[in-house]
Amino acid sequence: MAILVSDGSPAKAISDILPGGSDSEYRWTNQKPRVQCWLEDDGPWMLAVQVLAVGEVMKKTGPQTLTFQVNGVTVGSKLLDEPKIYTLEFPVPRTALVSRQPAKAGFDVDKVLVSTDGMKLGVLAKSVGFRRASR
Repeated sequence: MAILVSDGSPAKAISDILPGGSDSEYRWTNQKPRVQCWLEDDGPWMLAVQVLAVGEVMKKTGPQTLTFQVNGVTVGSKLLDEPKIYTLEFPVPRTALVSRQPAKAGFDVDKVLVSTDGMKLGVLAKSVGFRRASR
């Protein structure tokens, strides 16, 4: 149940993810990208994220740390220390989920590149969402 950031999901479900062209499966994030997903039940769930750390950004910022959250609860972090695709999963504690409410998930990027037009560029995101965890 991941939101592919290139699939044209409704704006109310995605924040801090920049619009992109239709020819790319990745989109730039700002510093605090978030998605909103409706989950069928309280789990167990895994937060599942795929991002690309960009070499040109890392040359200016150095390694970047992403801190992952579900409904404001930190579920993990990852140091991105080389430019590559990172496929990450973190267990979501049941206490982070609220019955009959959408789950708000995403990550904070500790260091971003501020472009010449003032836009904050974090990482390139492909998907952010949830998958059912093994019981």
